[in-house]
Amino acid sequence: GSVILELLNPPTDPGEMTLTVTAYDRITNIQPITVISPEGPYLIVNDVTTTTNDDSIVEYGENVSITISVENMGNDPAMDIMINLESDDPFIEITNGNIFIYAIDENETLVIDDAFSAQISENVPNEQSIEIQISMMTDNNNWTSDFTITAFAPDLSVNSVSIENDDNSNGILDAGESADLQVVLENSGGSDLDPFTLNIESETPFVTIVSGTGVTEGIEEGSQSSFNFSILVDVDTPLGYNAEFLLTGTSEIGYEYSESFVLSVGLVLEDFETGNFYLYPWEFSGDSPWIITEESFAGTFSAKSGEIFDNQSSVLSVTLDVLENGEITFYRKVSSSPNNDYLKFDIDDSVFGQWSGNMDWSSVAYPVSEGQHTFTWTYIKDGWDSQGEDSGWIDYIIFPTVVPPQLPELYISTQSLNTSALPGESDTDSFIIENTGSEELNYTITHSASGTRDEFDIPDSPDQYNWSYNTLTDMGWIEYEITEPNITMNNWTLSFNWQTDWWPAEGSFWVTSPNGTTAEIASALESGTYSITLDSFAGESLPGTWTLWIEDTYGDGGHQASNITLSVESAEPENNWLTVDTYFGMIPPTESQHINVMCDAADLIEGDYYGTINIYSNDPYNSETAVEVFFTVGEIVNEVTIHIINDWNMIGIPFDYENTEVQNIFPNSVENTLFSFSETGYSSESELQLGTGYWLRFDVTESIAMTGTPVENLSISLMEGWNLISGYSFPIPVENIIDAENILVPNTLYGYSENGYSPSSVVNPGYGYWIRTSGSGEIQLSTSNRVNKTVPFDNKLKNANRIVLNGIPLFFGIPVNEEEIVYYSLPPKPPSGATDIRFSGDTKLCQSNECMIDVINNGQPLEIECELKDGKSWEILDESENVFECEGIQVLKVDSESETFVLRKSTSSHTPTEFALFPAHPNPFNPVTTIRFSVGVGTFGSNISTHTTSTSLQVYDITGKLVEILVDKQLSPGIHSVKWNATGFPSGMYFILFEGSGKRIIQKVVLMK
Repeated sequence: GSVILELLNPPTDPGEMTLTVTAYDRITNIQPITVISPEGPYLIVNDVTTTTNDDSIVEYGENVSITISVENMGNDPAMDIMINLESDDPFIEITNGNIFIYAIDENETLVIDDAFSAQISENVPNEQSIEIQISMMTDNNNWTSDFTITAFAPDLSVNSVSIENDDNSNGILDAGESADLQVVLENSGGSDLDPFTLNIESETPFVTIVSGTGVTEGIEEGSQSSFNFSILVDVDTPLGYNAEFLLTGTSEIGYEYSESFVLSVGLVLEDFETGNFYLYPWEFSGDSPWIITEESFAGTFSAKSGEIFDNQSSVLSVTLDVLENGEITFYRKVSSSPNNDYLKFDIDDSVFGQWSGNMDWSSVAYPVSEGQHTFTWTYIKDGWDSQGEDSGWIDYIIFPTVVPPQLPELYISTQSLNTSALPGESDTDSFIIENTGSEELNYTITHSASGTRDEFDIPDSPDQYNWSYNTLTDMGWIEYEITEPNITMNNWTLSFNWQTDWWPAEGSFWVTSPNGTTAEIASALESGTYSITLDSFAGESLPGTWTLWIEDTYGDGGHQASNITLSVESAEPENNWLTVDTYFGMIPPTESQHINVMCDAADLIEGDYYGTINIYSNDPYNSETAVEVFFTVGEIVNEVTIHIINDWNMIGIPFDYENTEVQNIFPNSVENTLFSFSETGYSSESELQLGTGYWLRFDVTESIAMTGTPVENLSISLMEGWNLISGYSFPIPVENIIDAENILVPNTLYGYSENGYSPSSVVNPGYGYWIRTSGSGEIQLSTSNRVNKTVPFDNKLKNANRIVLNGIPLFFGIPVNEEEIVYYSLPPKPPSGATDIRFSGDTKLCQSNECMIDVINNGQPLEIECELKDGKSWEILDESENVFECEGIQVLKVDSESETFVLRKSTSSHTPTEFALFPAHPNPFNPVTTIRFSVGVGTFGSNISTHTTSTSLQVYDITGKLVEILVDKQLSPGIHSVKWNATGFPSGMYFILFEGSGKRIIQKVVLMK
């Protein structure tokens, strides 16, 4: 390049001229021409340096001190000099731009430290060259000089946007679903970004932002950071609609960011991954319909032309209403006679493309105007020869924005039925087929059923390292005697663990039936778990002596089967005990139909039977589904095991007992400690009722096995507010509870454990649970109920600060709407002597800056862990007004059975004065420990806010080898913590080395796995 230099106020005899160029890291200062000894005073600025908060690099939002070196190169002193600093650049503010100098003698150089100061804008562009002018004036002379500083700043951009946790898990934003948006921002600038808050908005009428704020501690230059947002997409969103999202962000020091991006909602995609043609209104014509095939461009399936002959065609078409101008793209493949047989594509009546010969997958795109259009793919043959596979394929079609097709949606009320009957009797159950879609649902039903299934445990084979004998020819084979049931076999399944030595391929596993039939179970097995089904003995009788053995190429051992289980299925009856009352039908949108299922034990012996009811429909996403039928002939006795803790328990009964006196069911319980809950509070009880939950005290820890006849349906009456309930014989997820009156308050199902109340998502048999309602009413528990789709609960606590006390989390630091406060309420306090931890006001969420924590803990120490997300300082006060920082993990002493703590936002910084390494917790640990340390103000003096110090935290093994660096960066004064996850490290002793401000501190930790 070239540089144009201008000599200002040239002397009559300039003498020797020198150009000085000095390069600094990220700053280039070009000095003006030096003139040797002109007449009179002559001032030049021969050096300019800048100083910021921590170095000489000028970054966004920083205060800059400017030091200048002024030289008088004339023959006379310069007197009464006014020096001014100016700049027209909008990204700098001169905060101190004037100084006065009394005199500079001839040939004198005066260095003026911190002569000027300036403020760099928080939103200066990265690598902004800022031009600055210096003017020096006396009564008779005027000199000027220019210099440039380069300011560095973050430069944020969207690296990627991905769809996470969408309802159908296809990674596409579809109409009617909720999803998380993961936005990855990249900082390609020349400066680290300070703590930053990012918001997402959308004016799209079809999009609702559920959770629209994300926070990061900063993004280093050249690094990325992920932000997660939650959204809802309206069910009426047109397919292919382009939804615009706006990202706006602000950092703590004022850096501002704004960028938008567009996501296609409901990509109008036909990739045939439904395995059918139901997703769009496809039509077939010609001489043979198109079929679904596994020869695909992407995914598993594609569409393939039907089998045709000379002068025939196979036609596939779809008519759609296009909402705006766009294009259609698709992939196609052809294998045909060149120039004779073609795959052809039409839009309406116009041919847009045709292909023949051997052509692998490739894409094409064609423009489509707004309006109704028919898209047609035709494979057509002439009367000549045939070559290749004589077919055409299409896959991954992306249509332009269209009116969403009306689809049926199949909902089955249950996935399984459990029925039972005594021999010679029958049982009837039912399930519901519902059409929750917007188009007519067509269905057909088939079913299959087996005879009894019986399982047998078989002894293990010899040690795999005993090579002295073969398990068939010597004495180590397995003989197993089966005496009953006397049935004819259909097939049988052998499940087993297989262990082998270092020659696995040589081993094989064999069996001989009582009838003398020999079959190979498996060969060349690697060590592992297997389940192998054979029909080699179909039609033979089950009773008799079965022989199993292992052999290999050399006739010796070296292999073993263990945990062997034989499951045998009866050959008769095959299908005569299971029937339904309807085998096909049509269901209009929003309507449903009951399907009655009959199980007849007239010709069956006692045992367990298994059947499958298959439902086929035109729901594109659920075209084939099944309901399993478990049919028990004979008495049914179920067993439920509950685990009792020493002291108070919340319990219930899972079966309908005749004698419900508490000591009969729980003989080891403490007498007179059974309590129920009603509108008047706790009430003493002596007997238990099904569906009611109770407090009951024990002075032992035990597991109780409870047996009885299963209860499959249960109605529970609830009052407004908190209710203490229990379940029935089977676990039931809370979303499967039938709440016809919509009275259940979300997020309020609680169980009880040693540490206190804990939220639950399942009502397990044998236990008691609290649940809250918005009014009185009735709920039903039923094995036949299954929820297909639920509205997700927006749990605001994921963005809150958290304090965990002995494993019980409480949340604070965020506001919620008044109507949502009830979602975070806690049940009534337990009886005296039980453990309970909560905020005052019976809640687990505190919205104020000072929160009271009530602890009932029997005087046991509290292990407290704080996780702060708001960037603020919080502290804990005990009843003696001792103050503890809410930071990391620590243990607090509790002096009495009940105690109150105060959690509040800190009123002072509590900045530590020295460097210290606190004890790791836990230690020993497996596999994660937390290491806390303080960076003190030390030599910083009073103004600590602008200072940092180099700090490192390293892990060494017992040999002195560095195994991991946990911290290596500049840190500001304060308490810091870091977690070390030692999952990939062996057990043993390790050393933590902490270095900062010239100090070295070593701590020993022990990893125990």
